Amino acid sequence: NTYTIEIMSVSSGGILTNPTTGPLVSVISSSTTAVSNSVYVLTANLTLTLPANPGIGDSIKISNRSGTTTCVLGANNKKIMGAAANLTLDTASASFELIYSGTEQGWVIIGQ
Repeated sequence: NTYTIEIMSVSSGGILTNPTTGPLVSVISSSTTAVSNSVYVLTANLTLTLPANPGIGDSIKISNRSGTTTCVLGANNKKIMGAAANLTLDTASASFELIYSGTEQGWVIIGQ
């Protein structure tokens, strides 16, 4: 037939995914552990823990829509911008991408 069917999954956690066309998009309001190559929209004061075993080139896209300046990116025993520490988002409307670059620099910010 001439119909196209698109399958999309929506869970109670606000996760949307379409495996054929784009990354996992999660709108979150509580602390969560991130999945590589996903998008996270933060809507509350929370901690987003970065993946424990990222590969070089893996990414996480983040948009802080919480209106707070206290959301945290948990380093999960990896570096963020070369520092072995968690990162507090001190801009209430920050949007950026992190790329995992390897053990020396860890997750690096691409764009803001």
